[in-house]
Amino acid sequence: MVIYNKTKVINLKIRMYMKTIYGYIGILIAVCLLQACESDLDKAYYSDGQAQPAVLEALPETYTINPLQQNEVALTFKWSAPQMGYNASITNNLEMDIKGENNFGDKKVILSSLVGNNSTVSFTNKELNDYVLSLFKNYADEAGIYTIETVHLEFRVTSVISEAKTPLVSNIVSSTVTPYDNENTGYKAAVITSTDISELVLAAGKKEETALPLTWQQAYLGDNASISYAIEINLPKTNTEYNWSKKVTVKTTQETSYNLTHQDLNDALVSLLAKYSKEVGKTEINLSVSATKSGYIKALASEPLTISITPYVATPTFTTVPENMDLTSGTSYSLAWEAVEGAKYQVEMDIKDAEFSQRAILESGLTSTNLDINNAVLSKAIKYLKMAHNAVTLSAEQKVEFRVRAYFGNTETGVLSEAKTVTVTYDNSENTPEVFYLVGEYCAWKHDQTQKLYKTESGSYKGHIIAKNLYEGWKITDQPNWNGRNWGAPINSGILTLGNDSKNITSYGGNNNTNYTVEFNPNNGRLTMSNEEKSWMLLGEHNNYSFSDASKMEIIYDESNKKWYLQKKGVKMQAGNTWQIRSQILNMEVTPQNAEGHFETDVTDESQFTVSQTGNYEIRWYFNEPTPYVIVIKE
Repeated sequence: MVIYNKTKVINLKIRMYMKTIYGYIGILIAVCLLQACESDLDKAYYSDGQAQPAVLEALPETYTINPLQQNEVALTFKWSAPQMGYNASITNNLEMDIKGENNFGDKKVILSSLVGNNSTVSFTNKELNDYVLSLFKNYADEAGIYTIETVHLEFRVTSVISEAKTPLVSNIVSSTVTPYDNENTGYKAAVITSTDISELVLAAGKKEETALPLTWQQAYLGDNASISYAIEINLPKTNTEYNWSKKVTVKTTQETSYNLTHQDLNDALVSLLAKYSKEVGKTEINLSVSATKSGYIKALASEPLTISITPYVATPTFTTVPENMDLTSGTSYSLAWEAVEGAKYQVEMDIKDAEFSQRAILESGLTSTNLDINNAVLSKAIKYLKMAHNAVTLSAEQKVEFRVRAYFGNTETGVLSEAKTVTVTYDNSENTPEVFYLVGEYCAWKHDQTQKLYKTESGSYKGHIIAKNLYEGWKITDQPNWNGRNWGAPINSGILTLGNDSKNITSYGGNNNTNYTVEFNPNNGRLTMSNEEKSWMLLGEHNNYSFSDASKMEIIYDESNKKWYLQKKGVKMQAGNTWQIRSQILNMEVTPQNAEGHFETDVTDESQFTVSQTGNYEIRWYFNEPTPYVIVIKE
């Protein structure tokens, strides 16, 4: 007989239960630690000083894909491994796009995604050709048709460690690649037979007359195929600005000949130059004939003709320009000009003799031939324009110049009127509300250099404060000196201490935080600090919207105008690039919709700033103003 000791059994069971409970607790802790690690990984910020993107090796300048050697290696891509500054699992994406068209946007093609240290990948002729045709499909027209022809391609490597991290982007390499039709290698393009014209001067008085008679041998797209031809022009492939997708269709036909009129070629050339943001003038172009058929989404292009064409374009002429404008008088003013057939208009202004170097665009996209002046808007435009010219003294009278740009596509390709000088008396007053002063170590305790809080309708004082080292101490005063009231620490339940015996406030600005929305109520002493932020970034297509140290804006005090602003200098942008100002952590945005100033707005997306001219720019954001404003200066 076995006799059990009940006490021992109970103790044994208790120990077993406790082991089970401890086991569950251990598992739970491990899971929490794992999740924390994963969470930390997603939120990790690599050091921009240590992180280095991949470096992609150069490719042959040109490559013709061989349809007879489909399984042979066409191109091999090699790059140095990126460095994140710590041991991380990296995915390297090799991307391809058409040069200058979409900047590796949503139409790009990803050729490969390699995880780890792999930094070499090769493609056969067939693989490369399939990828190029896939890219062509992404750029197909509304009917889904795309042309198979030589194209200038760009390649880059983006390296990522998680979806939460901005990728590192390599250098860009390029190659001009000639693909083939992978489905019907027996098809043949048209051959242009009229090749004796190399230069044309178009005339407005001969719009309906033939300027270029064209004939070509029929393309072969299968027996009894019903073929359509598109006569197309583009810059020559030898031109460094050549872009495959910017071609313009002049005319379409089902015949094997067509007489192009002066107006046909003039309209097409003006449209082409608009796509390249070029002034209208004598231009060397390539003209080709592309063939396609019903149900066949591809087009085969002929070998091109090279022709130099001089277009005709009328110049807009002012008919109404006041000699003087008193914008403070309540008098209404307008500008008017003669029409240019088929054009839209842009009205521009600058300080006299500044040669429109910092032009202000008063209106764009006009279809009418007049502009009614809004006196208040024009006064502000002159004020901001003078700041773009770094004018210190804002006089109440200013000589300015107006001009009209008539354009047919992109505004930068239009023709300009003669500039007209007008003496303008404008309202340069600043309706500044009552202010309090946030004075501290950041401004060397100088009241004439402080950032300000502006009185609100509720009676409190509020301002956007961006300053370094706020933790070194600051106070709030109601006068631009120490003769009035001042508030400081200690802070009790959000209430500041009033009086000269108060201490400096040192509880904000730590951990590299520089940005706060500060609101103070002098009636009860309550201080509200919100929107704590480290820094602000200038992000755009010029830097792939990269949140890096190189994108950070600098805090500047302007001694001449006694104003604070954030600045980014030497920003190289291409015509049409969009950009915005955004905070580092909270993603607060400064856009044309919530700022005034001297800048251009993207017509397709009013939440984006843009530039219409290629060049280097200085961007300023005057954040500590009753109405913050942005000034864009072309360097």
